[in-house]
Amino acid sequence: PTGFFARLVPWQGRYAAVGVIAKGRLRPLQYSETSRWGDDRTQTVMHFDAQGAITHRTIVEWRAGDTKPPARDVTPDPALTRGAVDMVTAVL
Repeated sequence: PTGFFARLVPWQGRYAAVGVIAKGRLRPLQYSETSRWGDDRTQTVMHFDAQGAITHRTIVEWRAGDTKPPARDVTPDPALTRGAVDMVTAVL
């Protein structure tokens, strides 16, 4: 982004989802998101099982000057994520 607003609010985001249509419903298999605020960047990738629960999530946060930041791998509680839907699938 360029222009006045981009200087005022230096945020960018990219979102993607991959999945299948099962019984007429969209079902995510993988969701990824990359957002940038100024020189800082965050990437999140989530994997879903056949029941729609998030099975694994990886988060990487780059701060200005980082060359290879560590990834945080998270295995969420399936009881809390069953039937979850990512942002991209939710708006379709």
